Amino acid sequence: MIAMTGGLLAACGRIAAATPPPQNPTQAALPSPANQAAFQFINGAVGDDLFEIRTAQIAATRAKAPSVKAFAILMEKDHTVSMAAFKDATAQSGQNLTAPSGMSDKLQSMLDQLNRGQPLDFDKTYIEQQIEAQEDALSLLSAYAQNGGVPTLKATALRFAPTVQARLDQARAIEETLNKEPPIPART
Repeated sequence: MIAMTGGLLAACGRIAAATPPPQNPTQAALPSPANQAAFQFINGAVGDDLFEIRTAQIAATRAKAPSVKAFAILMEKDHTVSMAAFKDATAQSGQNLTAPSGMSDKLQSMLDQLNRGQPLDFDKTYIEQQIEAQEDALSLLSAYAQNGGVPTLKATALRFAPTVQARLDQARAIEETLNKEPPIPART
């Protein structure tokens, strides 16, 4: 009987070794490190595009300085193109990713602040926010362009990093000009 039990246990051991263990459903749902990095990247990139488009639309109507209005028009155009490209790159990535339909809490808070801004401070607030957002976006794009694991997203990050750098430089130049000029009085 002991020999028979030992034989059965040995046979069970061989069957268990040959049969892969059932996958833990929680483990199966975890994304790979590359997919997780891509998910974080696309959330940041598209979230930034949404922020830039919405703030540009506000600035196009509320800004007083012509340079700020012109900048807002460029920002809306650039980020509409960028968002479409990132959504296409996401769809073509072969990864289980979807582009977000919202922005981070930080960007939403900045958008809310801009909406509540006083007319006299609007231009400066908008440009200051643009500098901060463009610095963050450039850092995100540059890091993913250099180290990203999903080729379509990496190529798209590389494609748009120079545009973000150019807009950051432009926003800094506008900020310098705004700091030298007296505030433009609000129209009544």
